[in-house]
Order: sequence, then structure tokens, then C-alpha cells
Amino acid sequence: MHQVPESFINWFRLSAPYIRKHREATFVIALPGEAVEHPNFINLVHDLAMLQSLGAKLVIVQGARIQITRALEKAGVEAPIESGIRVSSADAMPHIISASNGTRTELESAMSAGLVDSPMYQLNLKTLSGNFIYAKPLGVRNGVDYQYTGLVRQIDSKAILAALHTGAAVICNTLGYSSTGEVFNLSLNECTLSIATALKADKVIGFMSEETLTPMLKSSEVRPKLAHAFGNANMEEAGLADALAEAVDQGIERSHLVSYEQNGALLKELFTHDGSGLLISKVDSAVLRPATASDVGSILELIQPMQDAGALVQRTRELLEEQIENFLVMEIDGTAVGCAALHRLDETASEIACVAVQPEFQGRGYAQKLLDHQIKKAREQGTQKIFVLSTQATHWFIERGFIETNADALPNARRAQYNSQRKPKVLIKELSA
Repeated sequence: MHQVPESFINWFRLSAPYIRKHREATFVIALPGEAVEHPNFINLVHDLAMLQSLGAKLVIVQGARIQITRALEKAGVEAPIESGIRVSSADAMPHIISASNGTRTELESAMSAGLVDSPMYQLNLKTLSGNFIYAKPLGVRNGVDYQYTGLVRQIDSKAILAALHTGAAVICNTLGYSSTGEVFNLSLNECTLSIATALKADKVIGFMSEETLTPMLKSSEVRPKLAHAFGNANMEEAGLADALAEAVDQGIERSHLVSYEQNGALLKELFTHDGSGLLISKVDSAVLRPATASDVGSILELIQPMQDAGALVQRTRELLEEQIENFLVMEIDGTAVGCAALHRLDETASEIACVAVQPEFQGRGYAQKLLDHQIKKAREQGTQKIFVLSTQATHWFIERGFIETNADALPNARRAQYNSQRKPKVLIKELSA
């Protein structure tokens, strides 16, 4: 019998909270023209299709900057770029419209494929497109007449929501229409921001090159204002980081920048804790909160490997249920990834115990946050000294101001419970008033 790798089983189990969270959520996705021409494009389409099959509602904003440039060069039509914006003349517009519609058609074709032995088989994925964007001319800026280059005037959000209600993915290219019947060439980034805010989307996702994204990944999660400084490969990608940061400023909970070159980057970003790209958010996705009875199972899973290794004393489910009010948990996207307990020993002494963080989340300062919060709580309770009993993390606690002592320093009741066979080191930290 064929064996499924255990790593896949574990990943699939851990993805469950994200699958629930993304169901019925509206995602606005900025897809530049470069992504359509990259060898990874078909994998990217498969991942978009999987995302929709799991219940997400997709609005894909299709850019075509590189295709437009090539079409204009082939036709010998000049359309200079001034301050990062293309001047769209009357002569250029037929080629701009043709390239933009052609790129959208290529995306629609890829999303309609259903070959046997492919992720698209029998998916019957539908797409809808239309004149969802109303535009106005950009006008004259710094002495430059941008002619048929436009700005978004309004998004027909009702029409987009109606299209999403049919179960189809909505594709918007970067052409806008005026009440007089004119067509304007628009920015991918402005269209993405305008659509996301008009729909009050749950997420905005922008695809960009590895060259631009990699330097940003020095920080896996940033505040929106910091994202304005990112992006250096070209003006459009720099503007995409700006647009996604602005979306968060305007109320979108989270934006994500993801590589279109990396196979599976979208799925990793949306369905794993670590992700693959850059998350832009106003708040830290890690939440520190008091534990509840429903956390007992998660805490047991957290501490079991450390108990097996002898780093933590064995605790039963019944004991955890009795002591659950003493625990804090560190939670990310609904999953407990760390915990720590504070036990009151007497009127002047407390013990911090059971400090644990999932291996994949270690090194991010979560254990420090758990420890600091419990020390703060102990101080508020009037504790004058905090004890820790440890067999394998002694130096970690010493580096944080604890000093080694002996079991005789423990309060009488706790000293009576000291396990002389296990021989944990006893550490103490005196708290100032």
C-alpha cells in the first residue's frame, strides 16, 4: 500500500484553521503581466483554482505592462513613460487595448483548462469579466499631457459582488471606461487598491518578482508604513508594495506580497504559519491571551515532545484542566504555538513553569514574551520572588536574570514536591516593588 508522507499529513492538519478562515473570504489579487509569461504561471493558476475550490472568492486584477510595451515597440508607436506613468496617446490606445485584452484572455484560457491528471480536472472553473471600472483622464501633470492614461473614478462593486455570487472568479484588466464611451489605460496598482477597498476585501495579494521580494523578506511581517519604503526592481513593483500598504491603512486587515516565480508560494503563504512572502498588517498576527478549557488539548500537544525529552515534568490532561487558569497561550491564526504557566506558591512567591514554543516558531521571541508577561502578572499579584525548576533550559533563564539556588530556598509546600530523582535545577529571580 502506498504510504503518504507524514509531513504531508501534518501540513494538511495544520492547514485546517486557514481553510476554515478563507472559506467565503474575498481576495483581490494583483497579477502583473510578467507573471503570465513566467514558466511558473500554470502552477500559479492551479493554486488560484485550488483556492477558489476551497471556497474563496477571487477578484484577479490582470496587469499587462510588459505585453503593452512589446506591442507598442512592435508597432513602432511611441508611448513614453514619465514619472513612472505611461503616456497613452490616441495612436497607442488600440495596441494597449489589444495587449491588455489578450493577456486577460490568456489568463481566462489557463483557468478554463481541465486536463486529466491536472489539478484543474473536472473543476469547471468559471470566470467573468466586464466594464467594472469607471475612469477619468489623469490630465496634465508637470507639463505632461497623459492623454488616455486615466485614474479610477468608481468601482462597480455591486456588479462584481453579483458576479462572485455566481461562483465565478472575476477578472478585471487595467482598462477603465468613461460615461462618454472613452477607454483609459489604468495602473495595476491603483485598480487593485480601488477594487479592494470598494469591496472591503478580506485580503489583498500582490505577485512580484523574486528580485524585488527577497530583500523585503528580512522582516516576515511589517507594519504598513514600513512597506512604503520597499520595492526597488522597477517602479510598478515598488508601487505595488505601496498600494498594498495603503490598502491596510484603509481598513483591509492583511495584505500579502508573494513571488510569482516560486512554485506553491501562494499556498504556502495562505495555508502555513510561516508563509512564503511578506505580510503587511497593522497588528501582530501573534496574540498573547489567557488559556481556556478548550486549549488543554493544544497545550498537551505543545508540551508532549518536551515531556518525552525530559525537559518538562509529565502533566496529565486532568492536571492541566485543574490548572488551566494559570496558563497563557501564544496564538497565531487561531492555533496555539506557545504556552507558559504561573503558579502562586504563597503570598510572596510564585513559580513559572511549562514554558514551551513549537519548534518552527522558536527564535522569534515568543518564549520571551510569555516569560515577560507572566513576570509582570506575578509582580501585580505582589510576588517578591519567582522560581523556575529546569533540567535543560537553565542557561536560558540565567540569561534573563534568574540565578541558581537550591531546593531549600523553595517555600515549604513546593519543597515537599521537589523530585529528587529528576533533580531539576532551582532558579530564583527577585522582583523589585
